Amino acid sequence: RDAQLNFLRVQQAASRLMRLSEARLRYIAGSEPIRKEILRDTLEMSLLFTQRSPKDSTPEAILRAAHAHRMVGDIEERLNDPITALQNYEQAITYYREVLRPNISFYHRPEVQNELVETMLLRWRVLEAVAPDCAEGALDEAMELLDRQPETTRLSWQTRSTRAAVL
Repeated sequence: RDAQLNFLRVQQAASRLMRLSEARLRYIAGSEPIRKEILRDTLEMSLLFTQRSPKDSTPEAILRAAHAHRMVGDIEERLNDPITALQNYEQAITYYREVLRPNISFYHRPEVQNELVETMLLRWRVLEAVAPDCAEGALDEAMELLDRQPETTRLSWQTRSTRAAVL
């Protein structure tokens, strides 16, 4: 249990490092090499989180892997590697779907449902650039998922915000 909590804390720290490098260094002249170095270090750290042991197939472990693949996709996209970003977004989507089956407790958590849709939107954005013929179907899929969510999830502020982003 402590190991899982520590794992989550390190994953959150990597995410925060990525956000800070983007927010604070983006508009400082000459900081691009530093920003990319921080992104590469964060990528290296995040790749560790994508590895799953076959023994660890708990919903929590799968959700952590989904978060990690989404983060790796974000970083790869920022480092101008859309193909690798797309592969990681797709893996994240697979893992999110795995933990969002009706018989698993995450099914009724709006934030996890919305993380899936948001990842689908990130995937769509990359597809727009590298495979525009596939992009429209990806966006339609995200909308259909929003429409199929349980009523309690559809009425949450998170889902309404995600729906607004899709529209």
